[in-house]
Amino acid sequence: MERTPVRHHLFIVVLMSLCSVPCFSQDDPPRPPQTPPIAVNGDVELTEVGVTRRTVGYAAPEVLLSDLRLLFWLPVSKEPVADASYAIHLLSLDVIEDSKGTQLLTEKRREWIRELSGFRPCPAVISHYERQGPQFDIMLNVPSREAATIKRIKGTVEVVRTEWEIISFEKIGEQLNKPLKHPKLGDFVITPIDIRMQKDRVVCRLRVPKEHSLLDDWTLMRNREPLRPFSLTGEASTVPETVVQIREFVGDSIDDLSLYIRFAVQSKPKKLNFDFRDIPLP
Repeated sequence: MERTPVRHHLFIVVLMSLCSVPCFSQDDPPRPPQTPPIAVNGDVELTEVGVTRRTVGYAAPEVLLSDLRLLFWLPVSKEPVADASYAIHLLSLDVIEDSKGTQLLTEKRREWIRELSGFRPCPAVISHYERQGPQFDIMLNVPSREAATIKRIKGTVEVVRTEWEIISFEKIGEQLNKPLKHPKLGDFVITPIDIRMQKDRVVCRLRVPKEHSLLDDWTLMRNREPLRPFSLTGEASTVPETVVQIREFVGDSIDDLSLYIRFAVQSKPKKLNFDFRDIPLP
């Protein structure tokens, strides 16, 4: 095999180092032109207002075919982090009308806004010029065709940054019907209510809050080795505002089992008030 001279390697290293040095000004490149947000109120930005009108045959009477969509961005972080996760809770949302007096936020629409009932993970996180935060939208009834603006959009939202962590509980069989204790769970209550053998399956039942999006996943382990999952189902709970998750695992014993959960640990909530007025309609 022919050997490459050492001087050739040195030449490549020097060439690569020279190529990594900017040949032009080190000033930041100019930002491309962009449209501004529709409205800004503190750390809350209204970034999109869209109206969708549809006429559909054979639709059920209760189906809402047309929508007014409001998209908000909450740039609460000045230091963007890769794979960041956020959750929001709409503490309040006042009546919303258009300039012709049409009610846009009806009781039915309010029921469909999940963020009004508690913290919900935000599926979209936006990083833009050294700012980062979650996006969320609100779906409303369509305004009158003669309306020019939305009179007012006022409310309060809390936002938290979440980090997924693995939390373990040893000897889970000895903690049945007792809420699991861990400082990072906060007010989130997980109660193992049953663990038993069923033929060649280990069956475990956990009672969790009805809104349990903070609990991403859970499993049973023995000696730090996970049992092979077989199925995940659910059943009604006798405790209000809770559900029961049932998971089956392949196994031959319920001795010395530990519960491992993947849980969203939240930062201290940041409360943001917003009050937008006279928002133009498209």
